[in-house]
Amino acid sequence: MKKTIIILLILALGRICYSDFGLFYQVPMHSGLLYPTTQTIDTFVYDHMVLDALKCCGITYARTIQGTHAFDIPENFLIWNPTCHHDDKALPELTEKFLNDTSLFSMLKLFYVWGHSYEFDQNDNWDQMERFLNRMSGHHDVWYASNGEIESYVSAYRQLIFSVDGRFVRNPTCRTVWVGAIGSQLVVEIKPGCVTALPDPAVL
Repeated sequence: MKKTIIILLILALGRICYSDFGLFYQVPMHSGLLYPTTQTIDTFVYDHMVLDALKCCGITYARTIQGTHAFDIPENFLIWNPTCHHDDKALPELTEKFLNDTSLFSMLKLFYVWGHSYEFDQNDNWDQMERFLNRMSGHHDVWYASNGEIESYVSAYRQLIFSVDGRFVRNPTCRTVWVGAIGSQLVVEIKPGCVTALPDPAVL
């Protein structure tokens, strides 16, 4: 009897952490602004089960709707937070910030604008998108790429293997990768499956 009471007590305490799954998961549907209040134990476990399922299915990237207003490369492409929505009021400001980076050591940046084509008619903002595209197009130092191209390239350069002294790098992937030194305009091509000698000094 004592053991039964203890087990029932543990189960009862555990239910304190339960939540209404339909309310906390189906209603907000991963809305970024609601994450702090809707990330319960139930949804947390479910989210990680979904991520594991995506990996098993060979899916390499998945976008969220949580705008960051930043240009960071995602750590996990299965939780890919975009920079902003195309109807975001901050879009013009973010565009100028992205194009006019004056930092001394400019790092790799990703400007990810998401949205849906039907929203242009729904929100009557074709002119806003045209202004954005006109401003962003034609820059020789900007790579205009798809989700898959970006994920594949970043995955490749994250797998580069550098020698201890930084003089050589091996590319074990099937993609060509280019690397550069901080504060230098020099760019070195690292071909697939090759070991490449790097310029000296190689401050990467």
